[in-house]
Amino acid sequence: MPPDAYDLYMSLMGKSPYLSDSVLMAAIEKESVLPNVLIKDILVANPQAAKSTDVMDKVDEKSDPMTPEMVAEILLGKYLVATKEKLEAKLSYYRQQRSNALKYLKQLYRNDTIDPFVQDTLIYLLENEQGLQEKYELVFEYVKRENWPAAMTLLGNLPVMYPFDSYRQEAYDDHCQLILIYQELYQAGYGPDSLSEVQGSILEQLADNTQNIAGSYARNILIETNGHEYTEPVLLPETGPKSGNIVFDLPDPATFTPEYIKIYPNPAKDYIIIELLTGNVDGATVRVFDIQGKPVRVTEIPAEQQHYALPVEDLQKGIYYLKVELNGKTLESKKFSKIN
Repeated sequence: MPPDAYDLYMSLMGKSPYLSDSVLMAAIEKESVLPNVLIKDILVANPQAAKSTDVMDKVDEKSDPMTPEMVAEILLGKYLVATKEKLEAKLSYYRQQRSNALKYLKQLYRNDTIDPFVQDTLIYLLENEQGLQEKYELVFEYVKRENWPAAMTLLGNLPVMYPFDSYRQEAYDDHCQLILIYQELYQAGYGPDSLSEVQGSILEQLADNTQNIAGSYARNILIETNGHEYTEPVLLPETGPKSGNIVFDLPDPATFTPEYIKIYPNPAKDYIIIELLTGNVDGATVRVFDIQGKPVRVTEIPAEQQHYALPVEDLQKGIYYLKVELNGKTLESKKFSKIN
């Protein structure tokens, strides 16, 4: 129940473990369709969910809260490299390889002064690339060849071809102003006196923007037409005394105690997760004591289990001590706070 729960569940599980955070959050919000046990299965099948703050916030915001055991099972995904993450890493690697190859090809074609057809090859390469940066480069290649109709047509189509946010719109406006000035200067003969006062003012504004290529072209025009001086900034490493000393607070080997368990969240409200940082072959015993040392809870962590969700919703507000025993010996004690 309801009838469409199973179909939706099977559809999402069929696309796991590659579901995006937005899809997972939408599934969590469908409380009238997907019960907690099905949502838990979907999140466990997509381990990347446990690493997403947005997804886990949606879990905490559910009007029908999950049990601590369900949440603990989902959180195990924090310690797994999800299939989706592996695929994204591989995709990022191949995209970087392709970007490096494209950069090498463009540099090779632009530096070749012998082959008469290499510039046509560069244009063909840029025409078949889908990135916005390559389209701007193609506009300037058209300008170099004085193919103004192609340059203006491509420039006018860019807002239709790509979604523009405020930053992209600002860069686009800068390129439009720059290309128009290029065309006006070309028609005026591109001489040293062909730059008008208005054009010079616009180019000065463009040259102040060092965040896009239009600013670089604007500086080049100013340098060539009116002797504009520009000094490339040189960033040198810091020299001389620093404002303070760096102090490394290293533990004393004589007093350093290694950590064997972790507990979270702390403070706790409904449950705490106990994480064993050592092996757990035969099982472990968990004992909880109140501030006066009175035992209030004893439970067992099954063998081979590294994480365990301990319910604490029935405990009174206050400070407690948790002790984990492994093979009859105390592994470590931790303090935690219980809140309402």
